Amino acid sequence: MIVSDVMEKNIHSVSPDKSVRYASEKMTSLRIGSLLVMDQGKLVGIITSRDIRLTHPNRLVADAMTKQVITVPYTATIWEANELMKKFQIERIPVVTEDMCVGIITKGNLQELIGKSTDLLTGVYKSSYIEYIGERLLKEKQLFNLLFIDLDQFGLINKLYGHPFGNDVLRTFVNKLQLFLKNEDYLCRYAGDEFIIITRRNKEDTMELVRQASNFFEFEHIKISASIGVIIGEETKHFFALSMRDIIEKASVLSSEQKNKQNYAG
Repeated sequence: MIVSDVMEKNIHSVSPDKSVRYASEKMTSLRIGSLLVMDQGKLVGIITSRDIRLTHPNRLVADAMTKQVITVPYTATIWEANELMKKFQIERIPVVTEDMCVGIITKGNLQELIGKSTDLLTGVYKSSYIEYIGERLLKEKQLFNLLFIDLDQFGLINKLYGHPFGNDVLRTFVNKLQLFLKNEDYLCRYAGDEFIIITRRNKEDTMELVRQASNFFEFEHIKISASIGVIIGEETKHFFALSMRDIIEKASVLSSEQKNKQNYAG
């Protein structure tokens, strides 16, 4: 999802030749903490409640405003906008195309949208998040490794013990996974009993993560295990020419092959 689909098009602004008092009164009436400063349709700054407190009310907005404005392109994803808000600890980001401001996205609106991209059962993000992470890394030509994780015999578990029991298994498995994850790891529930991890670790550490994630654990009276397909970026031919869909499909096939080997061995 990109910000142009969800941005607020009603922009509250002030011209740079207005007084700080005027800006303050407008912000108070609108019950907002900042105004965009627009000059002939172009974004030239932002004035916040902090700027107003530090400036005499008779001064011009141009004197008080912050000229370096954090903006986000209208083609950016909600994840990119969220990262900017976290990095600069801001509540509102103007959405721009070229030099024109076309809308604004707020922290409250963004958190609501990101909340919808969170899996309610397990508490981890849905597939849209991992697709964003992978696409961003591919675009930036940054190598990564991908684990496609598929729980073994999960359909049978649901059939024998019921879906509430199966849900408990999924939550327990996610809690287990999160014990092994580091800052350079990204986890999502891809679909059903399938999960994906993108990691920036080296190959040796990635394979250790695979070992940890695939080791069976006991939940109540049954053993739970997973089959994992692994794509190592640096060993994959024409890696940066692949799409995220290509990479996920390759890892999924490897996961299925691993599952079939285990079934045959059993």
